[in-house]
Amino acid sequence: MGGFMILLYETLAYKLHREDVRIIEHETGKPANELTEDELVASMKRKGIQQHEVTPEDREAIARSRTKARYCRFCGAPLASDGGYCAQCGHQTTY
Repeated sequence: MGGFMILLYETLAYKLHREDVRIIEHETGKPANELTEDELVASMKRKGIQQHEVTPEDREAIARSRTKARYCRFCGAPLASDGGYCAQCGHQTTY
């Protein structure tokens, strides 16, 4: 069935079916992790995509992932936990 993807922004986590993420990426022409929250929400509205409930298990996984070291998927540089962009290559990152 494809599973789910959780996109994290400063104040909210969006849990979407992976197929819906592909639709959003196709519609916007951007990878999901490069979308601003406003771009994501606008695309979801245009395509009639609803987010799924973030479960307590999801919240625990999010909390664990925020404590682990993170690396830029574009250049491999370590990411600061408080930044939205990679200091090495400048790509926007999603936490």
